Amino acid sequence: MKNSIKSQQGATLVISLIMLLLFMVISISAVKSANVEERMASNSQYDIVIYHTAYSVLQQHVTNLKQNNEPFVEALSANNKKQKLVDKLSIEKVERDSELEYLSMGAPPPQFSLSKDYAGYRYKLQTRAKIKNIGALSTQTVGLMLAAPKS
Repeated sequence: MKNSIKSQQGATLVISLIMLLLFMVISISAVKSANVEERMASNSQYDIVIYHTAYSVLQQHVTNLKQNNEPFVEALSANNKKQKLVDKLSIEKVERDSELEYLSMGAPPPQFSLSKDYAGYRYKLQTRAKIKNIGALSTQTVGLMLAAPKS
């Protein structure tokens, strides 16, 4: 009996060290998993922020174009049929780029169809927004039509 007790005295230490090692591996794995989940959540948040930023800039341009149609005329007369637009929003660490592009001329919208003197000028308004040093990017596009007298 004395022999079996002496041979088992080191077994408790070995088993406790193995269990400690196992708990340490599980803990490290949980911390790494939490870090990955935190990065995924912050990336998702950046995507939402940049989407809303690009959409806000797009809506600002649409509102401005309803009040001032000069950019439509400038895009139509430009060689590449494109006109850069500048927004008035001040958002730190966000690069923004907006462009109005003339696509084609066709039939005017229904409310102008009675007059043969009017045409529908089709445009594409595109806004790109990117968070600097992060890489989150959003591109928003809307189609616009300007009813104007035929030139």
